[in-house]
This record gives sequence, structure tokens and C-alpha cells, in this order.
Amino acid sequence: IQMQAIELALARQENFVAVMPTGSGKSLLFTLPPFNEPGFQTYVMVGNRALLDDHLKRTTKLGLVAKRWLARQKTVSEEVQLV
Repeated sequence: IQMQAIELALARQENFVAVMPTGSGKSLLFTLPPFNEPGFQTYVMVGNRALLDDHLKRTTKLGLVAKRWLARQKTVSEEVQLV
């Protein structure tokens, strides 16, 4: 499943949702596209705040511009790569 999802993520021909078990490489799926194409934005839905905080820290360490977005916010600035 991970390889198929990576191919979809990098091809960018269609939107997709990947539902995968813990430890199956989902983080790789959402961090690859911004590295592959500058200006690309990835949106990730996270189930709890602790996991969200962990993702934000790890992606920031990788050099990606990541931001927490809440439904009450209307827009996301263009320089953000991971939301």
C-alpha cells in the first residue's frame, strides 16, 4: 500500500486519501511532495493534538514550512507547505 500511495503522491495526477495502520509510513507520504515540488501544499488531518504537535516539530526540523490550520481560519498563506 505504501508504494502505491507514494507513487500517487509524487505523480500528483489525482487527489487521494490514504488510510494505513500505525507505523506504515504515512508521514513519508505527506512530506515527500513539498520536497519534490516547491510551492506545493499538503493538507494532513490528524486525530489528536499530541500527534499534531509531533508532526509539526518533525516537519519543521526537515525544513518544511508547516502550520496548524483551524476551521475558523479562512486562508492559508502560500509559503506554507504542510498544513
